[in-house]
Amino acid sequence: MDRETQTPTPSSGDHRKQGGGRGGWITFPFINGTLAGLTLAGFGWMSNLILYLIQEFNIKSIDAAQVSNIVNGGTSLFPILGAILADSFLGCFSVISIFSCISLLGTGFLALTATLDSLRPEPCNNGSALKYSICKAPSKLQFLVLYGGIALAAMGVGGTRFTLATMGANQFQSAQHQATFFNWNFFTQYTAAVVSSTAIVYIEDNVGWAWGFWICAAANFLALAIFLLGNRFYLHDKPQGSPFMSIARVPVAAFKKRNLILSSMTKDYCHNERNQPVDYVEAHHQYHVPKNSFRSKMSSVVPGNGETEAQISPDSARIQGGWTTFPFIAGTLMGSSIALSGWANNLIVYMIEKFHVRSIDATQTFNIAAASTSLLPVIAAILADSILGCYTVIWMSSLVAILGIILLSLTAMLEPLRPAPCQNGSSMCPIPSKVQFSVLYSGIALASIGVAGTRFTIAAMGANQFEESKDQRIFFNWFAVTLYTSMVLGATVIVYIEENVSWTLGYCLCFAVNVVGLAILLLGRRYYRHVKPQGSPFTRLAHVITATILKRKIPLSSRAEDYYYHKDGASEKGASMPTKSFS
Repeated sequence: MDRETQTPTPSSGDHRKQGGGRGGWITFPFINGTLAGLTLAGFGWMSNLILYLIQEFNIKSIDAAQVSNIVNGGTSLFPILGAILADSFLGCFSVISIFSCISLLGTGFLALTATLDSLRPEPCNNGSALKYSICKAPSKLQFLVLYGGIALAAMGVGGTRFTLATMGANQFQSAQHQATFFNWNFFTQYTAAVVSSTAIVYIEDNVGWAWGFWICAAANFLALAIFLLGNRFYLHDKPQGSPFMSIARVPVAAFKKRNLILSSMTKDYCHNERNQPVDYVEAHHQYHVPKNSFRSKMSSVVPGNGETEAQISPDSARIQGGWTTFPFIAGTLMGSSIALSGWANNLIVYMIEKFHVRSIDATQTFNIAAASTSLLPVIAAILADSILGCYTVIWMSSLVAILGIILLSLTAMLEPLRPAPCQNGSSMCPIPSKVQFSVLYSGIALASIGVAGTRFTIAAMGANQFEESKDQRIFFNWFAVTLYTSMVLGATVIVYIEENVSWTLGYCLCFAVNVVGLAILLLGRRYYRHVKPQGSPFTRLAHVITATILKRKIPLSSRAEDYYYHKDGASEKGASMPTKSFS
């Protein structure tokens, strides 16, 4: 993006003195506070939506699950729209502000349906054999307020979900600071998701739906307030205009010039070295003749070296990392995301229809699985950074996920692994045996653990393939597009197959795409840049705490030359005096 302010000097330490001191780590509390509040609000109402529709609006379980699937698809599709609006027209700040207000309005409508008796139908005995014939259906007005609130809240969640991450990364110039920000961003997001999926869901189930939804609305309002309070500190990026105009020019120009004959003279072609201006290229005549092979075109320049094809030796051509790795990482992400969306989005319906599990128990199982996929990525990140490395964690987690999906597929394929069928809603349905429950829950557990291990460890691995912050930003943009496109495909195509063709075929497709994703990951191994694990962070943390305790009574020196400070990779002496404040 073109920035409104100048590029900061390295000595600024990413505090960005230009542009009125905007950007840098001073914006971190505002952006992460906003993320925490919006995540609490979003997961608070989405995690328990199916149960709310069944208990309070007398909606059939399969219809409630379909509504939930549409919501999940919408929150996976709207981030793409939010990204286009942010980059092309409005900017990140405006998009986040607008969609946060939309989310607040939708959450408010949901809270009103839980608070006012006139906005929901009369209660009936949930679980009765005559439930669907004696329970009163919601009126048109009640449906309008309910679905209007769900639509607005889902739209708001989608519009802010990862636009916040993009805006946060844009506050920093160095790739190292951006990587640190993304680590804390993911940690905040998953911590808030776990808290919301447990604490708020518990309040909704045991205290009252109104209390739970109003807490979500309060969290959303607080997040919006925090975000607006930080406006004077943010570094704002200028929108670049519609990307579709640039895309349209390419096929139009290619069509007009389709009959042109290519010249064989090198002087007729310009090759721009990495990060060199056009006048530099013209002065040094860095030209080369284009070839018909995609391989020759991609290998003509090694990312980061700025060397032409004639200057590259066979050994240097094997440099790892860069955009060569992107198809492998994106393919792996797509396979795991389609598989996750395919089995998770329809899990509640599967448990109710095939295992005769009560709707409230099926929803609680789903919430536990969702919370696990939000909590376990933190553990996976620690293992990747400290012991095993990203690549090893990803392929091991993919194997665990595949094993879990195999077990789920077997429950759908083999009749001995599920109870005998009965009419949905009947009180005479046979209960699953211990073996059947063991296979089912083992499959869910393994699939959830596998998803958590790959879900965003692959994002960290992808970012590690690039040294330039600009390349990392582009990677995360395409990462988000790939992730949400895959989630939409899983939530629509595979869910449709499960409901209208067969559960076995749907789960087998999840297995197949997950295996293909793992195969793509393994095929790209020789191209990846592997970052060595740094050892356990808890050891260093323990050293700091121990040293602090042991030296707690040592008097501080009043001489500046007795202290060191770290500045942009160099340690200097006599730089600063310690103070009694953290600032």
